[in-house]
Amino acid sequence: MSPNNTTIIFVHGAWHTPWHYTSLLTGLKDAGYPVVCPQLPSVSSSDADFSRDVDLIRHEIKTAVDSGQKVALVMHSYGGIAGGEAAASFKADVVKLVYLAAFAVPGGKSLMDMLGGNPLPWWRSTEDGAGWVAIDEERIFYNDTTDEEELRGLKERLGTQAQGVMRSKTTWEPYREISSAYLLCERDEAIPVPAQEGMISAAGIKEVRRIEAGHSPWLAKGEETVKAVVDAIGGRL
Repeated sequence: MSPNNTTIIFVHGAWHTPWHYTSLLTGLKDAGYPVVCPQLPSVSSSDADFSRDVDLIRHEIKTAVDSGQKVALVMHSYGGIAGGEAAASFKADVVKLVYLAAFAVPGGKSLMDMLGGNPLPWWRSTEDGAGWVAIDEERIFYNDTTDEEELRGLKERLGTQAQGVMRSKTTWEPYREISSAYLLCERDEAIPVPAQEGMISAAGIKEVRRIEAGHSPWLAKGEETVKAVVDAIGGRL
């Protein structure tokens, strides 16, 4: 799949911002791809559901398609839910889904459904009950990173996450209709390996590459992560 006619739309994870992915996004641009990474509205908001996230991603897909581009959706963590939902309107134009330690959720299910209705132990509710705060983020998100200054910057830029998006139910199973690949992170503390493997198996995703890294693999394995994404888009896993 040529970088000349394929735009990467990167859908970031919960609590995060595009800034957290700067090195990965730069690496993908250096590989020749146009790259777009919109800030999802559900971060640091009280959104009741994921509709604003989905609408924004749809807008970015449409913009790329209207300019004559095909789209590869690269989705990290929660981004797999919102990104996959957005692709429903563009099945012919989204040519690849790349799940980077991301949630591949069955149709009609929410993330909370997948968790049995119980928040994870490292989620703490905000005082108004509208958002989640991620605690123990150094271990959960950044266990590959030992640089104190880098860790401080990463943690300081995290926001709260709207609780409503975790209860939003998907309407379809994008990985069954669009070519999909999964990049599994073997030291992931946010989505443990058995959970990733279970989603891969349930979704029937055959294109898989394992990265010996935590939930944010680009921090410690930058070149390897960029290559894995590029290989996934090109069908070379």
